[in-house]
Formats: sequence, C-alpha cells, structure tokens
Amino acid sequence: MRRKQGIIGLRGGGVYSFLSSVFSNDLCLLNTQDIIYSMILNHKGRFVVDVFIIMYEGEYAIIYYEDSFQVLKERLLRLRLNSDVSFFPIDLPVFYTLSDNVLADVVFKDPRADLGYICIGYHTNSESLDIYEDYKGLLIDNKIVDSDILLSEKSFPLDYNLYCAFSQSKGCYIGQEVIMRILVKDIRRYRIVSIKGISDSVSMSEGMSLNHLGLDGECIYLANTSALLKIRNDYIQSHHNTLMIGGVKCEYSA
Repeated sequence: MRRKQGIIGLRGGGVYSFLSSVFSNDLCLLNTQDIIYSMILNHKGRFVVDVFIIMYEGEYAIIYYEDSFQVLKERLLRLRLNSDVSFFPIDLPVFYTLSDNVLADVVFKDPRADLGYICIGYHTNSESLDIYEDYKGLLIDNKIVDSDILLSEKSFPLDYNLYCAFSQSKGCYIGQEVIMRILVKDIRRYRIVSIKGISDSVSMSEGMSLNHLGLDGECIYLANTSALLKIRNDYIQSHHNTLMIGGVKCEYSA
C-alpha cells in the first residue's frame, strides 16, 4: 500500500522566514509553481523527513506522510522557538492518482518526476485512482527511493533525485556541502540503479540481499521484470550499462 498523507496549515507573520530556515528549498518557487518537494536534514546532512509545501486558500500548508508525522511535528516545534507561527490541521483527504482526470478540490502534479498527481478533497473518481504496482514502476524508472526507506539509512542520503530537494544556498549548509562533495568526487559506497529485463527465474524480493546473485547490495523495489537496486559503486564502475543477474545480462541506468 502507498503511504498515507495528511495536511497541516501554518499561520502567523513569521511563517515565510520560519519555513525558509527549516527546509532546503526556496519558498519563492511557489511564485511560479504550485507545489514544492523538500526535506529536512540534520546538521550532518542526513535525511530526517520529507514533505510537500503548497499554498492552500492563501496560506502555507505542508503535505506530510502520516507515518513520519511525529518526527515532523517534533522537529517543527523544536525549530519554531519564539517565531510568530502556529500550526493547525486541515481535515481533508489526500490521495494520489496517475492521471489528472480526477474530480478533487485541488490537484497538484508531483514535482519530483513523472509520479502522477497529489489530490486534495472529497470529490473523487475511484476509477482514476492508481495501482500501487504502477507507482512502483514509476519510482524504478525515475530512480527514486521513497522516504520511508531513507529513514532507516545510517549514512548520508543515497544517490537518487536529490536535486529535487536541495538548494545550494539554503538549508543545512554542512550537509549539502558534504553531499555535493560525495556526488562530485563519486566516492559513494553505493549507487541506486534501475534494472530492466530481470528473468522470472531469478530469486529476488524487496529488501532482500543480492549476495546470492554475486552482487554486493540489496533490492529496494521490484515490479514485474524491473527493479531498483542498491549496488556497491566500485562494482558499478567496473561494469558498463549491464549487470549479470541470474546468468542473464540486464541493462541498467544509474
């Protein structure tokens, strides 16, 4: 099942400066687009929580994942200090679709990649709701690791669509500098790769180690004959565009 989402609104004269100090993206982007994807990092640049920021009925609002709400709430309250900011719940359902052909109060295109649409409101057309397997296929194609997996990481964020969440001039300066050095120098221990053409005979499941296939890594997502894998970088560097999986050459993109 896809992770459930909710919304909280923010009020007060200090909302803009507060959000600018907390998240790694420039809020001025909301002048030209409807929705921003961003994340909170700690002082070491490690992933804490990710959210979508929108303008809803003239006020800033945060779309969050319900399973990470407690972490988000604690972090926001800690960072708020004496800021003129208050939070209030917005009691409306949030759901995803793979098509914008849906009746809802508000529809936002997911800004990360071709991942469908975030919809707010009650007037839905159930036939247009997406199938989770299709959504996983889009995550694999775009090499995006969902945030619930990042929460379990003990090191710096993995290589995925970080450019969708990072601003070089705001947020966690130290963390961003470290991440950029890792990306530029290509000293990551692991890479995220999208694999196509996996044989049905290959024993593989999500969260499984790939040691039995002679690979140092694990399977993150699996959908039909495609998968998103975490593989050691030195192995990727020694193999160009193909990996041997179960005796079959499979093309990958990293």
